[in-house]
Amino acid sequence: MNHSPYAGNTLIFVVEDDSQDGPDHMDAHRSTVYIAGPYVKQNAVVSTRYTTVNMMRTMEDILGLTHLNLNDAYQGPMTNVFDTTQASWSFSAAASTVLKTTTIVMNGDGRALGRRSGRDAEA
Repeated sequence: MNHSPYAGNTLIFVVEDDSQDGPDHMDAHRSTVYIAGPYVKQNAVVSTRYTTVNMMRTMEDILGLTHLNLNDAYQGPMTNVFDTTQASWSFSAAASTVLKTTTIVMNGDGRALGRRSGRDAEA
């Protein structure tokens, strides 16, 4: 994405959909969010407690939208995530070591075809 013509004006928010299905060592209600784009702090781990509503408020503010209701209107935007002095950014995707060892067979366009089994899985 950062090598595309849209790199200077696109933000990507990725959040776990159901954090209750996989509790971590701290809290079953906690999940991570990843944000990529210009003005996002690079190589940073922001430990400020934010909710999904904070993320919605942030997106509304960035897009210039009115708030949906009082819940998001009273939440603060995710200001600790951004650095307004930093417009350039870079990101290089790398497959995780777990993904590299998967037995899921992918076709040419990235769709999963199924799992390898028997002799094929050993090859």
